[in-house]
Amino acid sequence: MIGGGVLAVLLLLIVMVEEGKHKAKLGDTYGTK
Repeated sequence: MIGGGVLAVLLLLIVMVEEGKHKAKLGDTYGTK
């Protein structure tokens, strides 16, 4: 089940990165970085 754990971590990282991109875009739009 170690492979499943690694997969879950990778998914979590991807989600965090995507959310970071969206927040960065919002920051650029409102000028708050």
